[in-house]
Amino acid sequence: VTEPVKLRVISDEHGAEVRFDALMSGTDAEHTISLGDAIDRGPASLKVLQKLIDLAKSGDVTLFLGNHEIMFLGAMQGNQDLMENWLYNGGIEVLKEAGVDSAITDELTSLINGLVTASQSGDSKVHEQAITNLDSYMKQLIDSNILNQNNVLTQAYNDLHEYGNVYAVRDGQLYLHAGTPVDEKGRLSAEYIRDGQTYTGVGALEQMQADLRA
Repeated sequence: VTEPVKLRVISDEHGAEVRFDALMSGTDAEHTISLGDAIDRGPASLKVLQKLIDLAKSGDVTLFLGNHEIMFLGAMQGNQDLMENWLYNGGIEVLKEAGVDSAITDELTSLINGLVTASQSGDSKVHEQAITNLDSYMKQLIDSNILNQNNVLTQAYNDLHEYGNVYAVRDGQLYLHAGTPVDEKGRLSAEYIRDGQTYTGVGALEQMQADLRA
């Protein structure tokens, strides 16, 4: 009979390095499962991520991609919708930590704050203009490939591709990010469309993981 392994399960560190260090030192766990959202919002996202990557390399951590990591990957690939969502949800802090030009991060902060203010104003024309302004700047960033010219961001992108997981099976248990969709009966209802083919359930997770590693 295999003895059970003591697991530490953590999630949503969001760049809080002190909290992350406390979580990692708080028990005598034999293995750690990080369920995702290690980055964004906090001031030390890349430091936390690097610590997780180093532990994943040694086999001490199983690292999952949360929605924040997925948005970051999409932003690095030039997906404008994912980039906007990522920056709106704390990605600007990652840019600052990576040393991206402050003129860029300041402009993004101004545009996003302007969009928030416009959405609360109740004036549809002001709101539409704020969206147009942000979209225009996003396109400039994508066209200039500015994110991929940053070595720190590129390394984080490559590490997540290599060591991040969409799902994992350990000791007969299926582990997923908390945001993975399930139906009203608790059954996995994930759906993934690639090249016109639709994958569902575990098949969707398997194909997503295969594409991540490709």
